[in-house]
Amino acid sequence: MSRKIDAVAVQSVLYGLYSSIHTLVRGRGGAVIRNAAPAMLDALEGFGADFSNVTDIDELSTNLGKSLVDAGLCDGIEFNLEEVDGKQFIRTKVTNCAFWDLTVRLGKEGVPPFGCPYSALTVALAQRNLGKRARPVDLDGTPAPCAIPGAGPGNTQILIELFD
Repeated sequence: MSRKIDAVAVQSVLYGLYSSIHTLVRGRGGAVIRNAAPAMLDALEGFGADFSNVTDIDELSTNLGKSLVDAGLCDGIEFNLEEVDGKQFIRTKVTNCAFWDLTVRLGKEGVPPFGCPYSALTVALAQRNLGKRARPVDLDGTPAPCAIPGAGPGNTQILIELFD
């Protein structure tokens, strides 16, 4: 079996899924993906990724980052733990996201980026490995406000809130 991923084919499948989920459940698409995220994590582990020892943010960057880069889903991913007004967040920075064109197309059609796989996996890992409840609160893929060095199409920041 080929190990090479065809980004156009994957984006086409995801487009159909995300568009349909949005049509069926409207504003609850994020809840569907949060519910699916642990299964996504289990599937990745079933294909050989090991996230069992991810208990801090540095390990998250190393283990998940390496797996996603090796799979060709992005050129880089970085996680930072932040605290703002007494609330904890994980800020995820994705460089050269393979799903950028999909996100742009869905956005033009009014479908929010609730299906972001990086967001879903970060939420699942935070809940399972860090023992925190988590929810995405912001996904910024626009080049202008993006603080990622070399910001441009495909560079994205995701903010995940952690709570007990």
